Amino acid sequence: MLEWAEAGPGDVIRVVEAQGVVRAKDKAFIRVGSRIAGQILRMPVRTGDVVRAGQLLVQLDDRELQAQRRQAVARLEAARNEQARVEAQAGKRLEEAKAALAADKGRSDYAGRLHERRQTLRGQGHVAQNDVDVSRRDAASTGFAVAQDQAVLSRVGKEIQHDLERARTTVDEAQAALAQVDAYISMTLVTSPMDGIVGQVLTQEGEQVVAELEAVKILTIIDPRFLELWIYVNEADAAGIRPGMPVRFRQASRPDRMLMGEIERVSPSPETIYKVLYYPAIAMVEPDSWLTLRPEMNVQCYVLTDNLSGVLSLPNEAVLARDGKRVVYVDDGKGGAREVRPVLGIRGGLRTQVLSGLSPGDRVAVKFADKGAQ
Repeated sequence: MLEWAEAGPGDVIRVVEAQGVVRAKDKAFIRVGSRIAGQILRMPVRTGDVVRAGQLLVQLDDRELQAQRRQAVARLEAARNEQARVEAQAGKRLEEAKAALAADKGRSDYAGRLHERRQTLRGQGHVAQNDVDVSRRDAASTGFAVAQDQAVLSRVGKEIQHDLERARTTVDEAQAALAQVDAYISMTLVTSPMDGIVGQVLTQEGEQVVAELEAVKILTIIDPRFLELWIYVNEADAAGIRPGMPVRFRQASRPDRMLMGEIERVSPSPETIYKVLYYPAIAMVEPDSWLTLRPEMNVQCYVLTDNLSGVLSLPNEAVLARDGKRVVYVDDGKGGAREVRPVLGIRGGLRTQVLSGLSPGDRVAVKFADKGAQ
């Protein structure tokens, strides 16, 4: 025995290493298009670009719409000026009608009191009947004038109300027309509906987009939430992989960057690759990690199947195979070693779990002399 180690508490970590492929579900591809026609002036993105929600994807020619907007703004300004004029005239017309009514009402009140006074004086014989008749006609005439003024005031009020409603309607229609033009102008700027990856680009700068009954597809955005990692594990390892197990993986182009995921399910149907059966373990990954990946990209995966902390264990080098059994050589305290066949559990990357047959502190051989050495 050339080197010894001790059995004792340690971490037993078992990792399954396998190749993986990034796959996209059908609903991962979001088609982005335009609901209006126009020439594409700018397309600042290309296939494979990472885009954020609200980022500009396509800009259509809006010069004709901008001209329509200037006309709509002018019509709105004219409608507002007309509304202001009608409101200003409305107050003036009402004041004039009310003033005329007040003046005639004052004359009517005076004529009525004068007629009553002359009637009294006629009864006393102080005035002639002719004076009474004149005051009666004056009272009737001024009363008729008051009735006319009231009718005029009512008519003026209705006309003003009609003019104001028409002016407000004209302003509302002009505002609606401007809002519609602004809505069309906003459609000339096609933005990304989410964080994602630019997929297939169907049109190019300078091409004419013809929108008819439905939106024209310009490009596709890959929604990273619907990308999956398919890890191909062999039949022996597939039995130990379960949902919820953590996964680490890395791209060949970025070997220094490790991304994280989690097993969602294991397919019960195997796939044959080079005449070897593999069971796909499907993992989900955080969306931010997916922004660096692309569909059909190959990655190297590491599935953490076991992680035992502080259990009785020993280095893997101490475990040898003898007659189909796993044996360990323990220091016998006399300068030699005795063979022990403990009950062993999980074999991790560095240490093997001990279930029974060894005690903490037992010295075990981890390096042996070559039999042919002298």
